Amino acid sequence: MPSISLMRRAVPLAAQLLGISPLCLAMERALRPASLRAVIYHSVPQKSSIQFENQLRYYSRHYSSVTLSDLERLLNEGQWRKPKPGLLLTFDDGLRSHSEVAAPLLEKYGFCGWFFVPTEFVDTPTPLQRAAAKKQNILLDEDSPGDRVAMTWDQACKLAENHVVGGHTATHVRLSQNLTAEELKREIPAAKNYLESRLGKTVDTFAWVGGEEWSYSRSAAAAIRDAGFRFSFMTNSTRINRHTPPLQMDRCRVEPHWPLSMVRWQLSGLMDVAYCAKRNRVHRLTQ
Repeated sequence: MPSISLMRRAVPLAAQLLGISPLCLAMERALRPASLRAVIYHSVPQKSSIQFENQLRYYSRHYSSVTLSDLERLLNEGQWRKPKPGLLLTFDDGLRSHSEVAAPLLEKYGFCGWFFVPTEFVDTPTPLQRAAAKKQNILLDEDSPGDRVAMTWDQACKLAENHVVGGHTATHVRLSQNLTAEELKREIPAAKNYLESRLGKTVDTFAWVGGEEWSYSRSAAAAIRDAGFRFSFMTNSTRINRHTPPLQMDRCRVEPHWPLSMVRWQLSGLMDVAYCAKRNRVHRLTQ
């Protein structure tokens, strides 16, 4: 039996060769001009920088960067004023490679990055970071020398000058219904306040951790809203338009080592159908 990894590559490649992904992409661009898509990356190691730059080169030909003001205008006014569709590039987990590998390439191709940071992971002493990442279920593929895998606060502040830096809990915990009120306070409003104090600016954006259906809860959604976040991102694959609730924006997954056939597959909207039932359940739970 073919491996899951092989099948994950084979299906997008077949869709590309049969013209299915290009057709769906063309239809999305033609029929949904006043909308955008958000993608989620994790680690961006140096060894994947060539593939990641190939992805950015593709994005620059077909998509426009999305800033915070662009997103606000779309959600509030339904307007998209740029010549190409919007692509919002997000990066979870506050990794060193986001600052040292991803950000320079984003800037080279004119893209704004959206970086979501678990505050206590960044605070972890360097010798303990790999163990902390394992304990907190942070996906690591970092290949920089030394023990440091999290970005520093200086790097986070530098990113916040030209990009968006948002909250991603304190300890990278899934925000399930099992968390106590005290745990939610630590992970959401307290982490937000601490992140704002380190960056010296207001933090408006948040990204949920994980993406499993059980990792969402009504209590966490209320805590995110009450903490003053204006925007939050989930992981249930659909486009964002003026009718999208700002606290229920969804992303699709892309990783830097993926071939372009897999990237096009994710951007084509075909996976939106697969996520539809789950997405509707999560949105009802967290509204």
